[in-house]
Amino acid sequence: MSQPLIGHPQQYLKDPNAPMGIVGLILAFLLPPIGLPVSIVAKRRSTADGFDNQWATYGLYIGIPMLVMWFLAPAIPVIPMSW
Repeated sequence: MSQPLIGHPQQYLKDPNAPMGIVGLILAFLLPPIGLPVSIVAKRRSTADGFDNQWATYGLYIGIPMLVMWFLAPAIPVIPMSW
């Protein structure tokens, strides 16, 4: 006679906002004005759900300096090198 199964395989909870964090990280490189807000939203939603979205954190670390360079780069004049 077979015995009933005691317990079930453990399922790991996945962050449902992880794909948004990955998209935010990619956009932080390509289009910082769009990637930074996407990363912020992904981080806040993950934190509210009790997860730590590292992809969104990396998107913030990359997005903030890239956004600053995005806006400051046109302000820096190009100095021609004439010898």
